[in-house]
Amino acid sequence: MLRHDLSPKSPDTSGFEMHEKRDERGAARLSLLGELDLAFAEHLGTRLEQLARGHTTVFLDLSQLQFIDSTGLEILITHFNQASHNGWEFRIEPNLTNQVRRVIELTGLDRIIWP
Repeated sequence: MLRHDLSPKSPDTSGFEMHEKRDERGAARLSLLGELDLAFAEHLGTRLEQLARGHTTVFLDLSQLQFIDSTGLEILITHFNQASHNGWEFRIEPNLTNQVRRVIELTGLDRIIWP
């Protein structure tokens, strides 16, 4: 498992980690750990944009994410919509912590990404 470089100029990254693995088909599995908030959402967005440009299939694992705020939700929604419109495969896996599941359910996002 690789830890994605969050850039040397980023603030303390102890609250967020992003690991990336590729499967035999070249699909990327991004596993997020910790807290996805304003301080780190841009890092996820940048990586998803890079993968989208290459039409790389992405599976997003939030099972170890402890917190997500509105900027994190915006990244998920933006890229989910982009994938739907551009034929790029982007899947958010439904295995979530209780805290993250509650936010996703309260916003109604669960009915869109897991119909």
